[in-house]
Formats: sequence, structure tokens, C-alpha cells
Amino acid sequence: MVDGDQDSVADCRVTALAAVDTPVVRAELAAAVRVLELHGRCPPDVAAALVDLASPSPSVFVLAAMFGAVAPGAGAPPAAAGLLGAVG
Repeated sequence: MVDGDQDSVADCRVTALAAVDTPVVRAELAAAVRVLELHGRCPPDVAAALVDLASPSPSVFVLAAMFGAVAPGAGAPPAAAGLLGAVG
């Protein structure tokens, strides 16, 4: 990846998303959303992510979680609310 090369960044994002956007990852994220929802810690817009996870298309929720997970390693501050911070 070349600094400032937007096409390279987009290609990397697509490749990384394809590697992590699996049925197992989607099931784990859906379970995490459900637990947060049951404890009253999940706003309705985040609970709507369950619809995204059920879709056959690439998941925006998985992409947001992936970015939230790699952000600290890239020098960005970690999300204060963990999973919720990654998507909300």
C-alpha cells in the first residue's frame, strides 16, 4: 500500500473485509449486540445492525468493527465504548 494512494487503500479495505466478514464473525457480532441490548446498553440504531448482519452483502457493521479494532494500532485513539464505539 502506498501512502496517499486512495485506490490502494480501497483495495486493502475490500481484501481485509472479505477475510473477516464470515458467517462465524457475523454470528459473534450478532450475539454481542443481543447481549448489549438485553442489558439496556444498545441503542436502537446499533440493534438495527442485526439486519445488516443478516444481509448477504458485505456488512457495514463488520467493516466498522474491523476499523475499530485496528484503529489503535494505526495510532488512532481506541473507541471508549468498545463495540458500541466502533459502530456508533
